[in-house]
Amino acid sequence: MLDIEDAELIGGDGTGQHLTGFTSSATAYDTGRNVSGDTFIDKISHAISQLLEVERFPSGIVLNPRDWQVMQLVKDQASNVGGYVLGGPRRNAEPFLWGLPVATTNALPVGQFLVGDFSAAYLADRMQAIVEVSDSHADYFIRNMVAIRCEERIGLVVLRGDAFVFGNF
Repeated sequence: MLDIEDAELIGGDGTGQHLTGFTSSATAYDTGRNVSGDTFIDKISHAISQLLEVERFPSGIVLNPRDWQVMQLVKDQASNVGGYVLGGPRRNAEPFLWGLPVATTNALPVGQFLVGDFSAAYLADRMQAIVEVSDSHADYFIRNMVAIRCEERIGLVVLRGDAFVFGNF
């Protein structure tokens, strides 16, 4: 099940009641950095370099869980018979790449990544989450039913769009 809040924070398009998410605010990944044979791990390094060149210092990486799994399966020999670069079947890989923490979410589609300086954004919380339960709707009382309403009011403020790089593997 997709976490709606994650979906809005990552990919909200800013229309109507939608947040303007990180991917809508981010700078596009410069595919000119790609070299034949690059792995997903290499492309993350290129995105980090892209940020460093504009004097932004990345603090984290966001990936789809499936892409993180692909990265954990990379082996240290071209013939794919060497040891795992990250973790392996005997131990889980720490969620770090190039010294940066990796967060995974299904809100980011498979095949996409976000690298950024997350100090250049903040979450404005106008109202904490409220959960209300009532049987005062139509014939809910007679039918022994309840309606549940959850609500929160937040906004994502991205101070510098160049502090984030969004791209495809």
